[in-house]
Amino acid sequence: MDRRTLLRTGFGAAIGAGLGLSPTTMAHSAPEAAAFGGDGPDLEELRRALSRPDYLLIPGQPRYEQLAPPFNRQFASVRPLAIVTPRSPADIAACVRWAVRNGVPITPRSGLGHNYAGFSTTGGLLLVLSLMTDVVWRDDARASAPVVGYSTGTMTKKAGTLLVEAGVTNGMLHPQLERGNIVLPTGRCSSVGVAGLVLGGGIGFSDKMAGLTCDRLVETRLIGADGEWITCSEKENADLFWAVRGGAGDNFGIHFDFTLDYDKYHGTVAFYRFSWSIDTAVDAAVALQRACADAFRDPRLHMRIGLGTSGTSAQQVRANASVTAIGQFYGSARELRDLLASALRLGTSSEQATNAASIRDVTLAEASELLNEDVAPAPFTGASAVLTEPLPGERIAAVRDHLLTWPGSSNPDGVDIALFALGGAVNDVAAEATAYVHRDALFIAQFNVNWSERDPASSLRVHREWLDGLTALVPSTRAYQNFPDPYLRDPQQAYYGRNYARLRAVKSAYDPSGVFGYAQGIAPQ
Repeated sequence: MDRRTLLRTGFGAAIGAGLGLSPTTMAHSAPEAAAFGGDGPDLEELRRALSRPDYLLIPGQPRYEQLAPPFNRQFASVRPLAIVTPRSPADIAACVRWAVRNGVPITPRSGLGHNYAGFSTTGGLLLVLSLMTDVVWRDDARASAPVVGYSTGTMTKKAGTLLVEAGVTNGMLHPQLERGNIVLPTGRCSSVGVAGLVLGGGIGFSDKMAGLTCDRLVETRLIGADGEWITCSEKENADLFWAVRGGAGDNFGIHFDFTLDYDKYHGTVAFYRFSWSIDTAVDAAVALQRACADAFRDPRLHMRIGLGTSGTSAQQVRANASVTAIGQFYGSARELRDLLASALRLGTSSEQATNAASIRDVTLAEASELLNEDVAPAPFTGASAVLTEPLPGERIAAVRDHLLTWPGSSNPDGVDIALFALGGAVNDVAAEATAYVHRDALFIAQFNVNWSERDPASSLRVHREWLDGLTALVPSTRAYQNFPDPYLRDPQQAYYGRNYARLRAVKSAYDPSGVFGYAQGIAPQ
């Protein structure tokens, strides 16, 4: 095992299998500085290569201590050898060359480190891209750009393009999209980086209308394994362009910007937010899934179905358990009420009244603000499943019953089970057209369990065992690469399916020695 591999996987990986350690423990054991031998790599050489010496941060510096822990605090103990906050592609190239010369793994982080499996941290060199946050707009729509009419507005397709640097987060981009009536699929969480979103696919509350975030990619530029600048698009390095649209980040290079096209919507949408007690969980989840299945080809309806709870005791877990739905509809509140009439008839009279009243006509900007969600950094573990059919009532009942056995935590976000409805433009693209293979999905299911750093040290083991029981009730051989699960037995097949062989060929062409990668990354042939 060479030094880069040892540092990427940690010392635990070298002996973990023999000791029966979990995949998470093995993949993320923090390496010791002694792994480099002698005095370690020459960080001053790296400092001199950067455009500003203070871009290099080492343990003990306040800025290092602020940036080192990822959003997923489960991996807060993984300590980078050093952190660089590059401001330019030249800085990134200097880091890559230095890392290769010194056998040090290099990992980019575009947002706050939300990666479920901790792949946005490292015991080597961490590149935090938070200084690369420019957004450049090009309102370059052609006069012939198609315009599609809906009952409450019109959509101009491919109205322009924007260039987004790799450190831009949803929270930075959303206000600009809102001001311009821009339709571009992005996530709900404001601290998630756009780079990770687009490279792994990218779902959001406009994806059925506009496709995945990666479907809007026109061009991306990155620094490759040799430290050189690579541009890829349909016309230039087309094989790599295919791979980065769904092949996930940190596999082929370090991206520094993305050019995406967007649509413009002039009009209103209908926003909604429903909630029922756990007693109505089965009927509500069945009705909502049926509505999504019926609207599979209809790009107007966007929905997230949720089932969750929180609390520290069995009584609190039972009392706080609920089923929810939130989303937007490119049409009127009246049309949406008709579309979701069966769900609106469910629950108590109070729930019916509250749910009906939540449906209202709003601007696209208002809907974006209402759909936004911010959560605090905390330890969590997660998994996902790709579903092509609705979950039947008996399976929903089993999920509900298992939810009520959750042991609880002091984190108010508790357990979150979500079904993100797909269809429309997402599924209009062939599975082989990009690296993102899940083009037949009706739902992406997400399973998250959150706890607090104040909770017992056994929390990961306890919550993961509970989560494994939950995922067994929603069986699937496929998973969403932007929700990575370190416990998957065949992750590359789950994430990429029949596209994985082609991804390996692209990896061999652009990074044959594996400069970039992680425990579930794409392996060269």
